[in-house]
Amino acid sequence: MAVGYSRTATVQVLLDYGADPEVADKEGRTVVDLVEKLRAAMPLTPELLGRRTMLEDVAGVLTGTLEAFISDCLIRIVIIIIKTLSRS
Repeated sequence: MAVGYSRTATVQVLLDYGADPEVADKEGRTVVDLVEKLRAAMPLTPELLGRRTMLEDVAGVLTGTLEAFISDCLIRIVIIIIKTLSRS
């Protein structure tokens, strides 16, 4: 639930106390699978940028790859801004 609600601090505490993000539920899904599903359902748009950033913070805590995503995210944001400005 902490992942679904993008509660980065809660996820970090759970990990610090031994929670294993690789443990699967009864349907075989891990918390990392949940993050990927949420990412796929949430396009990177200006309207959803805040929520998507919180989700990426959680993903970074889980996978340790936040820095790489931030670079990719910034590139995508710049592309969106350029496309938006070129339409006006």
